[in-house]
Amino acid sequence: MNSSLLRFVWQHSSRQQLVIVAFTCLSFPLLYLTLEIPKIIINRALSGGNEILQLAGFSLQPVYYLLALCIGLLALIVINGLLKMKINTLKGITGERLVRRLRFQLIDRILRFPLPHFARASQGELISTLTAETEPLAGYISESIALPLFQGGTMLTIMVFMFMQDWVFGVASVALIPVQGYVIPKLQQQVNTLKRDRVVRIRKLSERIGETISGAEEIRLQGTRRYILAEFSHWLGGLFQIRLQIFRKKFFMKFLNNTIGQITPFLFYLFGGILVIQGDLTIGALVAALAAYKELTSPWKELFNHYQAHEDAKIKYQQIIEQFSPKGLLEHRDQDEAASAVDGDQSLRKTLTLSNVSWSNEAGEKVIAGMNLEVEPGSWIAIVGQNAMQRLRLAQLLAGLERPVSGRIRIGGIDLERIERHLLRTRLAYQGPDPYIFSGTVTDNLLYGMNHSPPVDDNPDRARREWITESLASGNSTDVFFSNWLDYRLINADNHEQLLDWFFFIARAIGTDSIMYQRGLLEIFDPVDHPQLADNILEARKRIRNTLHERKLERVVAEFNPDTYNRNATVAENILFGVPRDEDLRGRNLAAHPMLQQTLEKLGVLELAIDIGGKASLRLAGRIQKLPKGHNLLNQFDLESDQEIAALTDIAERLSGDGIDLSEDERADLLGIFLHLIPELHAFGFIHERVAGKLLQVRHEFFLNLPQDLKGKIIRFDKFAYHPKLTIIDNLLFGRVVATQPAAERKIAEIVEHTLEQMNIKRAIMLLFAQSDVGISGSRLPVVAKHRISVGRMLMKKPDIMIFHDALAAFDVQEKRALRHSIHELLPQATMIWIDREIDNAREFDRTYTLTDNGGLLDARAVKPSPQSLGDVNVLIGQSRLFGALEARTQQLLAEHSRRMTTDAGEFVYRRGQASKNVYLIIKGNAHSLRDADDPQAIAGNLVAGEGFGLMDLLALRPRAMSVVAVTDLELLRIDGEIIQEIIENDSAVMQNLLRAITEQWSSISR
Repeated sequence: MNSSLLRFVWQHSSRQQLVIVAFTCLSFPLLYLTLEIPKIIINRALSGGNEILQLAGFSLQPVYYLLALCIGLLALIVINGLLKMKINTLKGITGERLVRRLRFQLIDRILRFPLPHFARASQGELISTLTAETEPLAGYISESIALPLFQGGTMLTIMVFMFMQDWVFGVASVALIPVQGYVIPKLQQQVNTLKRDRVVRIRKLSERIGETISGAEEIRLQGTRRYILAEFSHWLGGLFQIRLQIFRKKFFMKFLNNTIGQITPFLFYLFGGILVIQGDLTIGALVAALAAYKELTSPWKELFNHYQAHEDAKIKYQQIIEQFSPKGLLEHRDQDEAASAVDGDQSLRKTLTLSNVSWSNEAGEKVIAGMNLEVEPGSWIAIVGQNAMQRLRLAQLLAGLERPVSGRIRIGGIDLERIERHLLRTRLAYQGPDPYIFSGTVTDNLLYGMNHSPPVDDNPDRARREWITESLASGNSTDVFFSNWLDYRLINADNHEQLLDWFFFIARAIGTDSIMYQRGLLEIFDPVDHPQLADNILEARKRIRNTLHERKLERVVAEFNPDTYNRNATVAENILFGVPRDEDLRGRNLAAHPMLQQTLEKLGVLELAIDIGGKASLRLAGRIQKLPKGHNLLNQFDLESDQEIAALTDIAERLSGDGIDLSEDERADLLGIFLHLIPELHAFGFIHERVAGKLLQVRHEFFLNLPQDLKGKIIRFDKFAYHPKLTIIDNLLFGRVVATQPAAERKIAEIVEHTLEQMNIKRAIMLLFAQSDVGISGSRLPVVAKHRISVGRMLMKKPDIMIFHDALAAFDVQEKRALRHSIHELLPQATMIWIDREIDNAREFDRTYTLTDNGGLLDARAVKPSPQSLGDVNVLIGQSRLFGALEARTQQLLAEHSRRMTTDAGEFVYRRGQASKNVYLIIKGNAHSLRDADDPQAIAGNLVAGEGFGLMDLLALRPRAMSVVAVTDLELLRIDGEIIQEIIENDSAVMQNLLRAITEQWSSISR
C-alpha cells in the first residue's frame, strides 16, 4: 500500500480524476460569463436609455435586450449547476470506491498479519480503525484533486475578472492572501500534532473499553467499579483537554481568516468609491467587483477548509498504514488463491523434514534452536515437552503459520513457503488447544475447510454485472459469496450426496453422531420448510404407537388428549391444549392476557393459581441462587435475565412476610410461574386432581369464548398433524415420557431409534440439528462439542498431514485414544504429528520425541539405560542421594512423572535465570554448576552420576540461581517439578528429607 494518501488516490482513481478535471475546466468559462453578464446588464441594458442595442448580430429593443441577457444568465446558472451536480456525484462515487478499496486491503492485511501480532493488537482497536477511522477519508478522497482544482480555478477566474475591471481591485483582492498563506499553516501544524495524539488516545480508549467488557465479571467480583471509572475519567479528561486545545487553535484560524477576508471589502469601498467619484470607474464595474469578491471568498474558504481536511486525512491515513503494516506481514500470493487448482494426484504424502530450524522471539531468545526432524509419509510421531511456548511455535512452524528464523522446513524436498498455498491449506490440517467456531450452523463449521471452489457465474443478470463492474472499480473480490463453494475434489466426491456420506463417517469417527441424533430429536422445525420429513415423522408416530401397544408401554407416554390433563406438560400447554404461534401468548404475556384471567376468575381458579404460583416462587427462590446461569430449571420458567430473577426473588421475600399487597404486574408474574409448572417434573407443583379438573374446565371455556384476536395464534395438538412448535421427539410420541418412570425412558428411546432407522429418516434428523445455529463463536455449544467439531473440520478435507497441538484438552485419556484410533481407521495413510505436554501411551506412535530445554529435539529411542544404571527408573530414584530417603510409594510417583533425556558435551542443561520447572538426576556422565554461564572457570560444583540438581531452586520458587553445563555427554532423568510441589504440599516430612538430602549432597560436592 502507498504510504502517501495522494499517491494512493492517484494510483487507483486517475481516470476518474481526469474526467472530473475535464468537467471542472468546462465550468470555468461558464463561471466567467455569469460574472460578466450582470455587469453588461447594469452598464448597458439598464443605463443605455431607449436606444437600440446589438446582441450577437441582432438589433434589440432595451426590454428585449434585458430579457435575452437575463435568460442567458439563467441558462448559464442552470448549466453550471448541472455541471457541479455531475462533478459532485463523480467525486462521491470516487471517494466511496477508494474507501471500499482501502477497507478491503486492510482486511486482506489482517488476514496476513503474523500470528504473534494478534497477541499485541487490540481487536477493538482494529475494528475501530477499519470502520470509524476510514469513514471520514471518503469525503476527502472524493475532493482531494477535484476540489483544489475547481476552487483554485474558480478563484483564479474571479481574480482575472477583477484585474480586467481595474488593476487596483486585483491587487486589493490578493494583498492579504500571502499573510494567510504563512500564518495558517503554522497554526495547522500545531493542530495536526494534537490530532495525532488524539487518535492514539482514542485507540487506547477503545482497547480499554474492550478489556473492560471482557473482564466485566471479574470487575464485579472484585468490586473495582470505582477504580475503573476513575481510569476512564482520566482517559476521557485527556481527550477533552486535547479537543479543547484543537478547538481554540482551529477557531482562532477561522477568526483570523474571516477577519482578513472582511478587510478587503473595506478597501474596495474606500478606493473603489474614490475612483467612481473621480470618474475613473463605473458604478457597474464597482458593483460587479464587489459581487465578484463575494464569490471569491467562497472558493478561498473552501480551499482553506480543504487544506485542513487534507492535513486531517493525511494523519489518519499515515496512522492507519502504520497500524496495518506490522513486521513480518505475509506476502500476497494471488496465484495461490486461484479457484481449486489442485489436480487429483497432488498430495502432501511425502517426507517432512526440518533442517537446523530455529525460531526466536522479539527479544532474540531462541525458543527453537537447531532442530532436525524427519517424518516419513504415513507415520505417526509424538513430540512432548514441558515448555508451552516451544510446543506452540513448533506446531505453528510445522503448519506453515510461522516462519523459521533460520533453517528449512520441507515437504517432499520443497520448501514449505514455496508450496502452493491452496495445496498446503487443503492437504495439511492443524488442531490447536482453543478451537474457534464460526457463527453459523454446525454444518457450516464442519465443511468450512472445503470452501475452496468459487462458483462460476456463466450467465450473470444485469444486477450481477453491475455488481461485478463496481467491485472491479473498487479493487474488491468479484466472487459470489452466497453460493456453493465446496470443493468436492478434495475428498474425491462427485456430488453432495457422496459428501454427506463422508460427513457421517466423520461424525461417527469423532463421536458426534449420537450427539447429533439426540440433539436432533430436540429440534423444532416448520413442516412448510421440510414437508417430506414432517410426513415421515407422522408415519413414524403411527408405528411407534403400535409398537408401544404391542409391548404394553402406552402408559409410559403421556399422550396429548383433549379430554385429559397431561401431568407431564406445562399448565399453559394444558389450558391451551397447544402451543402459541408467536410470543404474544407466551410466558408472562399469556398470564397478563385479560381473556385468560377472566376465564380463570369465572371458574374460581385465578386466586388459587396465583397462590400456587407464590408457593412455587418461594421454592424457586431458595434454589435459584445456587444455580448457574442457563440452568435447565431457569429455562423451564423463562428466567433468563438477572432482572427477572431479581424480581422473582423480591416477590418471594415479600411473600414470606405477612399482609403483602400485590400489584397487577406482580400477580401476573406469579400467574406466569403457575403456567410454567409441570406437576410430574416439579415436586413443588401443588397441582392435585381437583385443580387439574378445574384446569380442564378452563381449557374448554377458554376455547369456547376465544376472542377474534386470538384465533389463529394458538396451534392446537392434533394427532394427525405435525406440530411446528413442538420438538421432533414430542411429535414422534405425540406426548411426553412420564417423568416418574425414568427406567422406561431407555426402552422408549430404543423403540424410537429403531423405527427411525427402519424408515431411513435418522440421518435427516441429524442433518436438521447440523443446520442449527451455534451462536456467536459457538456460544451455544459446550466446550467438548467445539473440540469435536474442530477435529471434524480438519478431517473433512481428508488431509495428508495432521498436526495436533495441545489438542482435545476437554477429553479424558480414553476419549483421546478412541479418537486417535478412529482417525487411524478413517485416514490410514495420513501423517500425524501429535505435540503435547505428555503422551499417555507412546506405543500408539511410530516415534516419540522430547523437546529439550535448549530448544532441540531428542529422539526417545536414542535414550537407553546405561550399563552403570540399575535398569529401572524406580531403582535410579531410590539409590539417588536426593530421593533415596523417601518412601517407596513417593519414589514410584516420581518415577511415573519422569523422562530420560540426553545432553551433548558443552551444552547447557539450563542457564541462570531460567524458570525452575524440573529436577534432574545424572544417570551417566558429569556436569559443572557455574555461577556465570559466560565464564567456564566460575565452577560452583562438580556433578557426577547419581547426583541430582535443580531441586533447591524449585523448592525456593525462584529462577535458576546457577547454570549447569555438560562436561561430557550426559544421560539424565528429568523429574516433573509440579509433582514434587504436590507431594510436598501433602506431606511435610518429604520437605524435611529433601532439605537434609540437599545439604548432604552439596556438602560433598563443595569438598
